Amino acid sequence: MAKALSASVQMDELESGLGLNNNESASDENNNNNTNPTPFYDYDPNESFSTYFLEDLIPTSIVYGLTLIVGLTGNILIMYTVVRFRRMRTISNIFLASLASADLLLILVCVPVKYVKLFSYSWTLGEVCCKFVYYIQNVSSICSVLTLTAMSVERYYAIIHPVRSRYMCTTSQARRIIITIWILSLVFAVPIIFVQIHLEVGVRIQAYWCVRDWQSPILWQSYEVYMLILILVVPSGVMCYTYTRICHQLWVVVKERADMTLGNVGCSTEISIRTKNYPMSSSTIVKPRSTIHRIDDDNAQVKQ
Repeated sequence: MAKALSASVQMDELESGLGLNNNESASDENNNNNTNPTPFYDYDPNESFSTYFLEDLIPTSIVYGLTLIVGLTGNILIMYTVVRFRRMRTISNIFLASLASADLLLILVCVPVKYVKLFSYSWTLGEVCCKFVYYIQNVSSICSVLTLTAMSVERYYAIIHPVRSRYMCTTSQARRIIITIWILSLVFAVPIIFVQIHLEVGVRIQAYWCVRDWQSPILWQSYEVYMLILILVVPSGVMCYTYTRICHQLWVVVKERADMTLGNVGCSTEISIRTKNYPMSSSTIVKPRSTIHRIDDDNAQVKQ
């Protein structure tokens, strides 16, 4: 009986000791979780390289493939035409060649990398490539927007100020503007290097992601505002002003041309009637030369 009681007491002490140890270990895990709040982004490498969602990959592959083929063909043809044929080197075509080169840079560098990213959960191209790809993407976007803005300003001077555009809007001046646009694009795209980071993820197996710096929300939010102003607000304001003035000027010219044409027809009819009733000498016949010259000038202005 005494042996049975002593054995039961020993079992109770052993169970209480195990419970204490379990509580201590649980408390230690809670303390560790509280002291290390940094999240871990874990992934399974086998699942990463063997899991595909065809309903997403097939449409995306078709769009990327068509973009690559059409973009390469169209932009290369534009650049070849402007470079090969001298008569095609007009101011507008020079700006179009710059726009085509920016699009070609985006297609050659960014589209293949974006397509490869669809087949993996992690970034396997390294930190330099991570920053370089997004830098080139921003360079192309900024250059395209600035080129379109410069084209709108050139059209504005050609139509609103045709006399001033003869010495301001020249091919040499267009080349200087394009060089300036590319230099500004290379400079304005630098902030993406600091916003895009090479983030280490994984607990069991380490890997990397190429993402925005989530731990610095003020940095990337400021960058988004910066890009919004640079490639949307300012260019949209400039192009809205220039194209609004162009449309208004064209409407005025077309209206004046219609009025002068109707007036010229009425004047010609009156002269023919007077000539029929009262023959006049050739020296007294009225010839509205100023009106004809004015119509020719307006036609040339509209063609520009």
